[in-house]
Amino acid sequence: MVAIGEFASPGFDGTHESKLLPIISVSGAGVEPHLVELATWVATMWCGSIRAVLSSATAPKVRVTRGAPHRGRQVQLIDDDVAVSTRALLAQGGGVLVVPPLQSAISVIAAAAQGGPVLALCPTIRMCILGAASLRRRGFVVAVMPDDWSRAASGVDVVIGARSAVWAPCPELSSVVVIDEHDQSYWEERVPTWNAPEVARERARRAGVAYIGVSSVPSLRTLSVIEPEKLQAVTTAVQAWPQFVVEDLASQRVKSSLVTSSLVVEMRNSNKSVLAILNTTGSGRLLACRQCRAIAKCDTCQAVLRQDQPGLLMCSVCATSVPGVCKSCGRTEFSVLRAGTAQLQREFTAAAARTVVEVTKNTLLDNLDLGNAYVGTETLLYQVSSADVVVFLDIDAEMMAPRLSALGDTLALLVRAARVVGTSGKIIVQTRELKHPLIQAIQKPDAAQIQEAIMVMLQSEVQRRRTMGLPPVAYCSLVEGLNSEPLQASDVQIARFGNVQNKRDDAESVYLVKSALRNDLVTYLMQLRQTVTKKIRVRVDPGRI
Repeated sequence: MVAIGEFASPGFDGTHESKLLPIISVSGAGVEPHLVELATWVATMWCGSIRAVLSSATAPKVRVTRGAPHRGRQVQLIDDDVAVSTRALLAQGGGVLVVPPLQSAISVIAAAAQGGPVLALCPTIRMCILGAASLRRRGFVVAVMPDDWSRAASGVDVVIGARSAVWAPCPELSSVVVIDEHDQSYWEERVPTWNAPEVARERARRAGVAYIGVSSVPSLRTLSVIEPEKLQAVTTAVQAWPQFVVEDLASQRVKSSLVTSSLVVEMRNSNKSVLAILNTTGSGRLLACRQCRAIAKCDTCQAVLRQDQPGLLMCSVCATSVPGVCKSCGRTEFSVLRAGTAQLQREFTAAAARTVVEVTKNTLLDNLDLGNAYVGTETLLYQVSSADVVVFLDIDAEMMAPRLSALGDTLALLVRAARVVGTSGKIIVQTRELKHPLIQAIQKPDAAQIQEAIMVMLQSEVQRRRTMGLPPVAYCSLVEGLNSEPLQASDVQIARFGNVQNKRDDAESVYLVKSALRNDLVTYLMQLRQTVTKKIRVRVDPGRI
């Protein structure tokens, strides 16, 4: 067992041993020895403390017992479409597998485990537990992290867990699988802000085994770096996406209303469970023309615009400023669309002649009756396992949010909703942007065309980001804690991103540092830390900007 403590200073030569303090207690069993170099790499690439990374990689238990490996003896042979595609991808050394949301991603883990022990990551603990149960029914021996750390260290067929499981022990590792590699939960929120799929890919490379990323909507970062032959889609004859219904909010009689005819029909059907999703509990920041109700959005990056001063609209993503004129009708007056879940709960109850429950963070999961109708934020999608109908009341607020991750975040919500409604359910999408590529993609006549249109849209977005030099094609970092502008350098681009309040209630500037090469960005940030006199906070490639 080892103890976690402060590292010795660079000038420590071992001659002052009398100054060392005795070990008082042991906090854990430590880090797997072969993962220390990987932890050092993570600390360097994300410009953070090696101590913080080692803390994430440390065993949660003080004592870890290592016994004989335990393998499944009567494993069921997996031969579905997903398993066949998985074996083909493993044969060429791994890659990214596009699995539609209504297909079982667990089959990827099962097919990989037939060739040897697998380390698998899932976005949530709930998915890990359900996946482990499915794998055990197929005859595999599974260790769920972090509770089964000792069992994983002894050797099993599958080690499965959430983000921190990327550091879990897995003797005789044969492959690494990341389910839903697009999910935002894989980003470490503390500094260093490492990304689990990227760490998993590096771990697989160092171990000389295959890495398989699984997603219905691969992340833009993955699509920007992966080789075309390493990207493979599962072709299946079964239903891969649920039914989509698109409602035009611009055609509503009451312009600010989110109660559409399709929504009222579903709400009034007492035999159906309905989940209405709106990520606004207070007021929104979505500008619309008062005359034609067109959304004010940026021509450069398609994000929504804000109005900080009369007559001028500003983009929070690319800092483009344009005159405050509607591009559809030429009017100069805009209004902020306001809607909150509490207000909508009252409107829906009146329109549907049925009790509609607002779900908040204080709502107990045991009190959710699937025969009812609910309205809440996207968290609602993770509080229930199934429903008949999911309604996105205003998808524009997500699709055109003033952040670079808006498109990926919206697609992730649609994937989650698809799994909630299943093959017999329905997803209603309410929007004012019928010409948006995503809205046009989900209106394709069959699931295969929907999947193909989504992939074309994502590839097009990657090319647009590459042309504009925007993340994730470029690498970026947010630097907080500087009272003055950072030093300029030829290898990076620096722009003021906003303000943040520190503990002394003084406003400090936040700077966005961007570079085409990861090494150039890391080198600059290391030099910056050596030149400033105060402690700064560096977030490399944060999940949402």
